[in-house]
Amino acid sequence: MPPFAPFPLTPSELVYLHGEQYAKKHFINNVKLMHVDLSISSAELAYAMLSTAFLACEAEGVLLLQPGTQKRLIGSRDVLFAQVSATGAVWPQPSIEYRLAVLSQGLAPRGNNIIPTIVYHLLDADCVAPATEMIELCKPYLAQRGLVNQGQKKALGFIPVTTYELPDTTTQGAAQFPMERINQMLSAAQQSRPAVWKLLIEGIKRGIAQRVEQSASDD
Repeated sequence: MPPFAPFPLTPSELVYLHGEQYAKKHFINNVKLMHVDLSISSAELAYAMLSTAFLACEAEGVLLLQPGTQKRLIGSRDVLFAQVSATGAVWPQPSIEYRLAVLSQGLAPRGNNIIPTIVYHLLDADCVAPATEMIELCKPYLAQRGLVNQGQKKALGFIPVTTYELPDTTTQGAAQFPMERINQMLSAAQQSRPAVWKLLIEGIKRGIAQRVEQSASDD
């Protein structure tokens, strides 16, 4: 299979720009897509984007996803380690894929290069809707690479708000990529590596959940 790089859009960004194929609209906790006037489940889209990013990193030889165990205060638990096997420079900077490689490398010396911890560190702080915030990382990353137009407007007449607009060139570029390659990669992981897939999704969910902001009443 040909490599994903050096296509300008990373696999997770391609999933984002085809989000309606990977998630459905729920009653609550939806995120609005850039390329179409549609809102879909932020959790489902985040799971699809992050699982794609990890598996694409492995497909490019950047990471190796290895099941293992991690000791806890009482006993141990099954986890999935992301071992760095090559430089993350194959991915454009900044991007989710590039950050996964950097985080995996930085957490490895302490043995914390497990999926939940890597996902947790994608965000700098806890928030009300971490799945949405992880998806929204794409916008400034794409803007810094010249693939999305960034601007500003005033909310309520005085609050500065950053805006992002998807240019036709990026939309057309996303449409040219054969998404069946990503779908085949996801299907192969589910069918031929069920243990890895299970730990990957569980780890992504746990990492996102750990970023949910706790209210004062929860202390």
